[in-house]
Amino acid sequence: MSRRAGLIVLLVSVVLAVLLAWALRSPPQASRTHGAATAQADRQPAHGSDRPPRLVPTKAWPAKVSHGRLRGGSAPAPDGYGVSTAAVPPEAILDTDVGPEDVPALNTPPALSEPAEQPPDDTVVIGVVVDGAARAYRVDVLNYHWAVNDVIDGRRVLVLWDPIAGAAAVYQGTLDGKPIEAGVSGKWYQGSALFYDRQSTSLFPAITGRFVTGPLAGRALQPLPYRRESWATWLEDHPKSKVLHTKLGWERDDYAVDPFASLGTQPETIAVLLPPAEAAPRLPPMEWVVGFIDPIGKATCCATDSLPEDEPLRLDRALIERGPDGGASVTLSGGVWPQQTRCRYFAWAGLHPGTEVWAPEKQPTP
Repeated sequence: MSRRAGLIVLLVSVVLAVLLAWALRSPPQASRTHGAATAQADRQPAHGSDRPPRLVPTKAWPAKVSHGRLRGGSAPAPDGYGVSTAAVPPEAILDTDVGPEDVPALNTPPALSEPAEQPPDDTVVIGVVVDGAARAYRVDVLNYHWAVNDVIDGRRVLVLWDPIAGAAAVYQGTLDGKPIEAGVSGKWYQGSALFYDRQSTSLFPAITGRFVTGPLAGRALQPLPYRRESWATWLEDHPKSKVLHTKLGWERDDYAVDPFASLGTQPETIAVLLPPAEAAPRLPPMEWVVGFIDPIGKATCCATDSLPEDEPLRLDRALIERGPDGGASVTLSGGVWPQQTRCRYFAWAGLHPGTEVWAPEKQPTP
C-alpha cells in the first residue's frame, strides 16, 4: 500500500470512530410519526413513584412565538406547534407550568366488565356507545390523564376531559379518514385546555373539537353522543358496558384523590387561566352550564341549577332535561343529538363569546 493510500485509510478510520462515538453518546430521538404510544408509555409514572405529573396549573404566561412556532417539548412535538396557520390570535394562547405531555394520555387502555372489578355505584363516568358497544370512562381516572385514544368495535374514538373547565367531549378519532391521536399540550386558550393531534401538532380545545392552530386550523372533529352520569345509572341502561379500570400501572391510590376538588370553593387558584371578564357578566364564571350548538351553529347555554326539576325546558327547537346525577342533556326536534357539554360558564363563554344565555335565577347582582 502506498503512503497516500495509507493516509486515506487512516483518515476514514478516524472519521468513522468519531461518528460511532457520537452515536453511542446521543440518545435516540422518539419518532414524530403518528402512533406515539411508546413515547406516551415512557411518560407513565413508574410503579410506586412518588412524583406524579403536575396536573393543576399554578402559573401562566403568554406563549412565545418563535419562527412561527409555539414552544413544544419532547416527542412527538419536539419542535413545538406551528402557528403560521391559526384560527385564533397566537398571542392569546397561554403557556403554563404543565408541560407538553406532562399529563400522560391513555392509548387503547384495558377495560373490565367483571362485576368484582366494577367501580362504586356513585362513580361519575363518561359513557359512549359505538355500533352497539358500550364503554364507560371513569372521571376519577380521566382527572389524571385528560385524553383517551381508544378503539371501540374497530372505530377510533377520542374521549377528552378538561378538568379545569369540567368539560367532557367525545369525538371520532379520524378526520378525512386519517387517524387523530390526542395528546395534552399544557397550553390554554380562553379558559380551556388545549389538546393536540400528535401527527400534525395542531391544537384544539375539548369543548369545540375545532383546531385553532396548525395544518388543521379551522377544521373540526366529528362529535359523538355521550352521557355523563353515575356508573349505576349508566349500567342500568347498558348492563353489558365495559368500564375503564384503575389498574393502569400506578400502585399508589392516586385515582381516589380528586386534585381539582377545591376549584369550586377556591376559584382564585385558576385565575391565571380565565379569559377576560365579560363587560356585562351574565353568569358567575364558575357557574355550571350545559352548552350546545344547534344545526345552524348558534351557541346557547343554560345554568343547570336553573333548569326546571319536573319537566324539560324547551328553547326553540331544543329540549333540555336535568340529568339524574346533576347533569343535563339536550335533544333537538326529531331526537337529534347536538354537540353539547356540561362545563363551567367561563370556559363556554370564552370559546363562544356570542352565546345566548338562559338563567333567570342566576343573573349576577350589580
